[in-house]
Amino acid sequence: MTQANPAIPAQSSPLAQPSAGDEARAKFHTEVEKALAYVADAKYDYGPRLRKADLSWEVTGAEQRSRGSVRVTLRFRPAKSFKGKWGEEYVDVAPDGAVVARRVTRVPREDLPWVLMALAALSIAAAAALIPLLLFYEGGDKLYVAGRTLYMRASEPRVVPFVLFEGPDTSGTVHRWAMKPEGSGTELAVIKVTLINAQSGSVKVIVDENAAELTTGDSLSHKPVDPLSRTYQTEDWYPRYAIVGFLPLWSQLGVDGSSRTAITLNAGEQVEGYVVFEVPAGSTFRDFSWKATDSAIVRY
Repeated sequence: MTQANPAIPAQSSPLAQPSAGDEARAKFHTEVEKALAYVADAKYDYGPRLRKADLSWEVTGAEQRSRGSVRVTLRFRPAKSFKGKWGEEYVDVAPDGAVVARRVTRVPREDLPWVLMALAALSIAAAAALIPLLLFYEGGDKLYVAGRTLYMRASEPRVVPFVLFEGPDTSGTVHRWAMKPEGSGTELAVIKVTLINAQSGSVKVIVDENAAELTTGDSLSHKPVDPLSRTYQTEDWYPRYAIVGFLPLWSQLGVDGSSRTAITLNAGEQVEGYVVFEVPAGSTFRDFSWKATDSAIVRY
């Protein structure tokens, strides 16, 4: 609690004004309690990532609607270890106490390290100008392949039950982060990808769920998972699963609000980062295909 400045008489401090949530509770107590009970019992609307999470809600307002219903506005977030923007929703409660409408207008978004990570990844590209490309296509490394405009190296998949890494949030504070599978009986396959522009002009690469595919031994193709929606802060740490220098190629929001990364590579530049896939446990791997701007395949 902030203490009063000793030089200022305590009685001169203004009285605290009631918040919009306090006013809503006072004016529409029954409707607010009904809305809170409803959302706590119907978390399926939050999607698979949050429907089983321990959540916290705050009332942000309430207003009378036509035909006597009351619209209660709420914000919500995971109850523990969360730093970021709250989610928002509203619930319409009829005069008889029935909930007649409910809509989630924004899901919580944690302060992830992707902004700084993306800048770091792009700085790698800028620092790599005039790289001696012969290093990449001499020596017979089967993990290096050439497309029409890009050279690519894709590492052997590293399969882990979850991904752990350290990185800063948007304020620069370093945290421990994790990604885990969402399905049952699945694991994460992590591939380090290097893209090199060997042409004379610039190349723009869009990294999203359609940028690559990983084909398993059963001939099924898997798309990359979105790290923006999968990553969360963690207190658990197992060094054998930690990936030092983990920088996802797909790591930021596009200008249209969609989750994707746009990278521009000038002649002689490269960018390096990780792509993550969710695959059935025990999978073997046939090939990795890059599809954004160019086509290149590494066969395992």
